[in-house]
Amino acid sequence: YDRFRRLRHLFLPRADSHIPTLLSSMPGGKVIHVSSQSEFEAAYTSGVVVVDFFANWCGPCKAIAPLFEQLASVLEDVTFLKVDSDQHQSLSARFEIKSLPTFKFFRDGVLTRTEMGANQQMLESWIRLELAAYNDTTRYTSGTKVILHSLDVDKYNGKVAEIKSFQKGRYAVNVGGKTFSMKPGNLRGIHNFRVIEEGKQEKKAFIDATATWDDSEGKYIIENVSPSTGGLSVKHSVAKKHLEIPKNCKCRVVGLAKAPKYNNRFVTVLEEIQDDGR
Repeated sequence: YDRFRRLRHLFLPRADSHIPTLLSSMPGGKVIHVSSQSEFEAAYTSGVVVVDFFANWCGPCKAIAPLFEQLASVLEDVTFLKVDSDQHQSLSARFEIKSLPTFKFFRDGVLTRTEMGANQQMLESWIRLELAAYNDTTRYTSGTKVILHSLDVDKYNGKVAEIKSFQKGRYAVNVGGKTFSMKPGNLRGIHNFRVIEEGKQEKKAFIDATATWDDSEGKYIIENVSPSTGGLSVKHSVAKKHLEIPKNCKCRVVGLAKAPKYNNRFVTVLEEIQDDGR
């Protein structure tokens, strides 16, 4: 990257050049021009995010800028960020920017794709592929029951809500007859799990609950939905062999040591592999 900075005079227009300064003449639109690291941290961790690392002296960066702005106005479910690599060298170093422009793609804060160069023919396809992959695994459908959490208004934390619709990266949810707009990170899916109890006669019971794997205990932490309060009951642990995960359940991947790039991604459960415990 330092080498590109030293050579930037080769890309700057001469005084008599008629090349327009597209980055400054284009309207801001729906592209977020990152002004600080804290702004970047708040913006890139939710939903599908594409980040354009650029520099004002970079000709290819200027050439693709209008398309980036145009796509931002069309693809409303995607967050578009621009990071000036000269002004934010710490972010450039963090994401190993070696050429400009470089596009980084994230799903819920997880880096999923890196593309270098001003490829105007492929940029839209890359973004749409990321959006399609994200929607296939993470989007809750209308009518899905979810639990609210990590909200500033504490009285709604732990409440059961129903998904109404999804638009511009947020869900419209119904809570007690009221509709609120929520970020995906504030929702946890409720699923109909089958709990198997051992004894003289095997018993099976279906419960509406959330489940989180506790690696330290080697068990699932279950929180049942209470019909009386509309929230969650007391947590209790269930051994893996006593809990059947339903098909099409949306889960977050954790604890992968050999393939850490998949940690924190959402996946959809297809089926249990018999006799394999997976």
